[in-house]
Amino acid sequence: SMDFVDDTLFVHQKNKYNIINKIMIIALISICIVVFLVTILRMYIRCRQAQDRATLYTTRNTRISDLTSVSWVDPPKNGLDPTIITSLPLFLYKRNDHHDDIIECSICLSIIEDGELVRVLPNCKHNFHVECIDKWFNYHSTCPICRTEAEPRLLPEPREGFVSPMPP
Repeated sequence: SMDFVDDTLFVHQKNKYNIINKIMIIALISICIVVFLVTILRMYIRCRQAQDRATLYTTRNTRISDLTSVSWVDPPKNGLDPTIITSLPLFLYKRNDHHDDIIECSICLSIIEDGELVRVLPNCKHNFHVECIDKWFNYHSTCPICRTEAEPRLLPEPREGFVSPMPP
């Protein structure tokens, strides 16, 4: 009778280890599958990025003359007209003694000093060194700070009050 208990205990222990072994094998296979899928996904992403970079490179190096057959291509905007640039107001900067406001040219990141020539944008009132903003406007048509169009806007004529056609 003792042999029967030992045999049953042995078989029970063997079944317990068998189940644990199966669970470990399934877990190991699952981990391998996940690692394989992640590797394949990373390779796919790298290939896509390489294709995107190649597409971007060829797009940047395509001349407009190569695209003349395509009607929807607009030539790039090259900034403001030089006559508009020179028409923008400029003045010699004088720091006010009562205010300690420090004005910085956001293009060259230097402080605007007393006696420097400054250009004021008419629509947004931002100040810049003349040399800095004039170079900027060779390639852009908006304020570098707020992106407001730099070309002066025409202000509407002030209206007079309603005039009655017939005197009272």
